[in-house]
Amino acid sequence: HDYLNYILDEGSFEEVASEVVGVDVLGFVDRVPYKDRLKEYRKRTNLGAAVVTGVGRIDRMAVGVGIHEMAFIGGSLGSAEGERICRLIDRCIVDKLPLILVCRSGGARMQESVLSLMQMAKVNTKLSQFSDAGLLYVAVLIDPTTAGVSASYASVGDIQIAEPNALIGFTGERITGSSVGAEEMEALRQAQRAEKVLEHGFVDMIVPRNEMKTQLSQILSMLCNQPKLLTAGTDE
Repeated sequence: HDYLNYILDEGSFEEVASEVVGVDVLGFVDRVPYKDRLKEYRKRTNLGAAVVTGVGRIDRMAVGVGIHEMAFIGGSLGSAEGERICRLIDRCIVDKLPLILVCRSGGARMQESVLSLMQMAKVNTKLSQFSDAGLLYVAVLIDPTTAGVSASYASVGDIQIAEPNALIGFTGERITGSSVGAEEMEALRQAQRAEKVLEHGFVDMIVPRNEMKTQLSQILSMLCNQPKLLTAGTDE
C-alpha cells in the first residue's frame, strides 16, 4: 500500500472496488478455517483483500493502478483480488486510462482452489479487451512475483519493469528446494532474479524504486495520447 506513495502524486489516489472482499465459498479448513484467516488478515492489515485498486495521477497524468499487498496472505490471488483488478480495468477502458499493475505475490490462493486459478484467465481475458481498446498496460514486478501471478497478468504488460534483484519465476525456493540439490538450487536462484530475467527478454528494464515514478512518467508521456490533469485553481 505504501508503494502508492512512491509512484502517485500526493493525495491523488481514489480507491476503486474496495467493496469487493474475499469470502469462504468452499468452507475450506487447513490449520484454521479460511473464513477465520480472512478475518484475521483484514484486522491485521485494515484491508479487504490482497490487491488495492484505484485511479490516481503520475505527474498530473491520470492512471489506473493496482498493487498487491504481501501482508495480506502473501499477496495471493483469490476471487476478490481478481474481481477488483477486472473492475479497475473496466474503469480504465471507460475513462481511457493507462493501467499500471504492481505485482508482488506468492501466486494463486490455495484456500480457494479452482476459483483462485480461474482468476488468472479472467484477468488476462479482461486485459485482452483492454488491449483491443488501444490502451497501455505497464506491469511492475517487485520481489517476489511468482506462481499464478507471474504466469498470468504479470507477464503480459506492453511494458515490463522489474525492481533490482526481484525474484521473478513460477516456483519459489520452498517448493523447488525439496527436489533439487544445493548447486542446482543456487543456479535456479540466480536464474529467477530480475537481472537474469532481463537478459532473457522477459522484462524490458530494471528500475530502482526511488526512480520508478520518473520512469513511469516518461513512459506515459511518450506512449499515451492524453492531456495532463490540471490541479485545482490552475489555467492552461
